[in-house]
Amino acid sequence: MGSSLNRQAALDAVQARLRRSLPEPDVLREPEALIEIEGDKQIAKLGRVPKGKLLRTTSFIRYNGTGSWLLSQAGKIEVFFQQTFKRPLPIAVFGQGAIHNQWRLDHHNAMDISLNPDGAEGQALMNFLQSNGIPFSAFRGAIPGVATGPHIHIGMPSHRY
Repeated sequence: MGSSLNRQAALDAVQARLRRSLPEPDVLREPEALIEIEGDKQIAKLGRVPKGKLLRTTSFIRYNGTGSWLLSQAGKIEVFFQQTFKRPLPIAVFGQGAIHNQWRLDHHNAMDISLNPDGAEGQALMNFLQSNGIPFSAFRGAIPGVATGPHIHIGMPSHRY
């Protein structure tokens, strides 16, 4: 019981610190972000990111898009990347994959791209996605039960089933 109280106190401290810092004009620190609790690799849900807004944490970026997204729209992303970088889009998983089944995540309407969001190609891809209202989540590193390493998840967040 003491352990859960300590975790709650750590979460409360992180939330208070986030509320005190001012976001950039186009960046929200809204709920439904996943954040690392300092010193603990656990993930805490903080709420919901409104459509068209961008949320950033130290390990995670989320953009919820402005319209609907279907995996069948992936072609325009592939064309953008191929024309820009003269190589195919590095798709790691298209739709549901084994790791998503293992983690019980519904990933049927999403794809994972093997790009670091902090690299030039990752930045260009995220700018394209945002300018086209396409939702994405970008992971800077592994998050147990959520992300195996740096990548860009295109589509709405995968929910557990």
